[in-house]
Amino acid sequence: MITGGPHLGRPSYYNWMIHQQDKLLNQGFDYETRLFEKTLSNYMLVDPRKEYTFLQFQKLLVYVINTVGNIKKAFNYTVPKNYKVHS
Repeated sequence: MITGGPHLGRPSYYNWMIHQQDKLLNQGFDYETRLFEKTLSNYMLVDPRKEYTFLQFQKLLVYVINTVGNIKKAFNYTVPKNYKVHS
């Protein structure tokens, strides 16, 4: 059961109203799937064992990058905590 009112159970219309005019054509680099593919030499990814190891490191680095984004939002008190457009 949702306590505190019915407005907590649905998406915020305020966020939609503020960001409906955002026209972000460049969403940035897809680091979650292609981080090591673009930063390492293709020679490093030829060996399947090395490729598996790099994929495990990639998961770790994606977690670290996302955590740093949350820390930046936590210390910037002018940005709402659920702001995900430019994270």
